[in-house]
Amino acid sequence: MTRFQLPAFSPVSFGEILLAALQSTWNRGHFAESLSALLRSRFGCGKAIPTGSGTEALELALRSCRGPKGEVRAVALPAYSCYDLISAAIGSESPVLFYDLDPDTLSPDLDSLEAAIHRGAETVVVGNLYGFPLPWRSIGDLCRDAGVMVVEDFAQGLGSSWGESPGGSFGDMTVLSFGRGKGWAGGGGGALLIRREDVASTVSRFRLRPAPFGASPRSALMSTLQWLFGRPSLYWLPSMVPGLGLGETRFREPRPPTDIPTFSAALAFMATENATQEVGVRRRNAQRLRGLLSRCVVSEKLRIPSPLHGGEAGFLRFPVLDFGVSRLLGQSKDARSLGILRGYPRPLVDLPEGKALHLAPQLTDYPGSRLLAEHLVTFPTHRLVDERDLTGLSKLLAGTC
Repeated sequence: MTRFQLPAFSPVSFGEILLAALQSTWNRGHFAESLSALLRSRFGCGKAIPTGSGTEALELALRSCRGPKGEVRAVALPAYSCYDLISAAIGSESPVLFYDLDPDTLSPDLDSLEAAIHRGAETVVVGNLYGFPLPWRSIGDLCRDAGVMVVEDFAQGLGSSWGESPGGSFGDMTVLSFGRGKGWAGGGGGALLIRREDVASTVSRFRLRPAPFGASPRSALMSTLQWLFGRPSLYWLPSMVPGLGLGETRFREPRPPTDIPTFSAALAFMATENATQEVGVRRRNAQRLRGLLSRCVVSEKLRIPSPLHGGEAGFLRFPVLDFGVSRLLGQSKDARSLGILRGYPRPLVDLPEGKALHLAPQLTDYPGSRLLAEHLVTFPTHRLVDERDLTGLSKLLAGTC
């Protein structure tokens, strides 16, 4: 039997998909309100706005950071992250200043972040890359002293924490995603959480468009297909279809923010407990991977980023810097069959769309972000990873390290 492991997995049952499809048909506004109330309670915010996607939520956040006369303000983005950050910046017409990342912790290089603020950034977006924690005390002090708005990109952050507080509860605004591979199943959709009254009043002036016609049925169909083929025994089938782009990093044009599809709101609401329980599984598998890869670390062919002291990672995926086994990890067919993939292949600052937005292209080279783009590979950590995958990885590494 052909076995092809999923790079990422958002736990959901067929019963939940079916129930979400049925109930969302009869209670169209109910689940969006219920999801909003759940998010306000869980993440400690005054307002939660479900949206059509996490990217749309970020675009809405950046639009709300405009000046009193609607003038656009510069936003600081990490130079290495999901390409959707650039999509949101384009949609909000925000000029961009980039800051570098520390490749050993996947957190902001604070000197680089401070430099971006000094160059004129009035909004900062910081994200939990692969679920790694962020140094919120330092970020908060730096941005508070400069009077800068902080947007927490929590699309990959479920399960991360800093100190005694869970991730998702720190920024002036927080962005969530319920899309494929984010760990919290919704078949699409996202949300913007707001903790400042002045921002809430600004956001209330932006009217979200209704969800596109047929969005809920499409989300229900895609969720069903993902549930059906989202298992190692069948995932090889969709992975062979080039048009699906599974495992690929693609830039997507921005779309105006819309309401969340009713089905996605219902499914995200129902899948909350599954998503929370999955965090413990991912952490245990991350520990097993760390032990398995330790020999390559000693030989200096691999380097494993570590979560900052004082925080805990959710390990949406397990990131590794590959300096000596690149023919195997993230490139070979055997590696792909184990769910091992390269990270984002280009820094945001090198995307043509990112260059067009960049206000200060010649001021720094972003060495940490370029190192991540060249060497980062990621391993699956979800509940479908089992002994067969670990044995396969051991064989892949045999004689290399």
